[in-house]
Amino acid sequence: PTALMKGLGYGQDYRYDHTEDGLATGQEYLPDCLKGVKWYEPTNSGFEKTLGERIAWWSNQKKNTR
Repeated sequence: PTALMKGLGYGQDYRYDHTEDGLATGQEYLPDCLKGVKWYEPTNSGFEKTLGERIAWWSNQKKNTR
């Protein structure tokens, strides 16, 4: 941000995921009407099973950071 933006408080409360323990801040950026929407449902076959496990892990990390 520019000096003007900093002076106006731009990004003041922003938490950067990569500087947090566990690499997740739990911040929400979606509008309220989109919160909780499932964008992808992996199956239990092949690599999708691994993706499902990763999605579940990140979801758990996000819940524990709030």
